[in-house]
Amino acid sequence: MRIHNEKETSQLKQPIQRLQSRKKTWLMSSFLLLITISLTACGGGSQQQQSAQLEGPADAVEVYKNSCLSCHAADLSGKMGPETNLTTVGDRLSKDQIVTVIKEGKGRMPAQGSRVSDEDAEKVASWLATKKEQAK
Repeated sequence: MRIHNEKETSQLKQPIQRLQSRKKTWLMSSFLLLITISLTACGGGSQQQQSAQLEGPADAVEVYKNSCLSCHAADLSGKMGPETNLTTVGDRLSKDQIVTVIKEGKGRMPAQGSRVSDEDAEKVASWLATKKEQAK
């Protein structure tokens, strides 16, 4: 069995260290990409496109645009799965229930009590409670 001197041992370790360094760089890049995608998942579309698609009381629509649109979409269809679709939320929830969801959160939706005033929550809930499936 041959014993390597210090110089040979160092030369043998260099490729392994470079490979480990590349692996760390790749993992960090992948992690940063995942975080970026996660943080931007709700965004998209221009403000002009988003406002053109919303119809309702101006004050409620304004609150919605500022606080809800990024996850629930300009057309109320939801951007984060079927549970974020508000197009027929009035069929599922009453105005008071919608206020409670806005203020306290439910499921994946975080509480908005610190971001949305009681008055604004009432405005948006009144408007959303009218969103029901059209009679066929």
